[in-house]
Amino acid sequence: MNDDLNFSVTGSGKKRGRKSEEEKALAGGYFGKLTTTNGYLLAEVVSAMIKELRRGNAMNAMYWAEEMSEKFSDYMWRRLMVFASEDVGTANNAALPMVVSAYQAYKEHKTSPSKQQFVGHAILVLA
Repeated sequence: MNDDLNFSVTGSGKKRGRKSEEEKALAGGYFGKLTTTNGYLLAEVVSAMIKELRRGNAMNAMYWAEEMSEKFSDYMWRRLMVFASEDVGTANNAALPMVVSAYQAYKEHKTSPSKQQFVGHAILVLA
């Protein structure tokens, strides 16, 4: 299995034994206290993004995804993949592979300012 897609309970596809700060925070029971760069609670941002996706409101979903992407990008992508699988599911069989491809492209361009275009593509597929 591709290591990039081998998510543990805590989040990213990093090799076992080395956890990112994001993984440590999510695994440490601090989820309710984690804040984004602009001071929003992570739990509220995740909830808002998913609600906007369910409403089909891509612009607002993109706003909340952007809010998460700087500090919690792996968690954001995990939630997008779960949404593609559970909420979109059989209504659009291509949604999950498209989101996974967008995630892989995002990781390849992580240092590029244009990396957010891949988040946008995933949001548009799901909304």
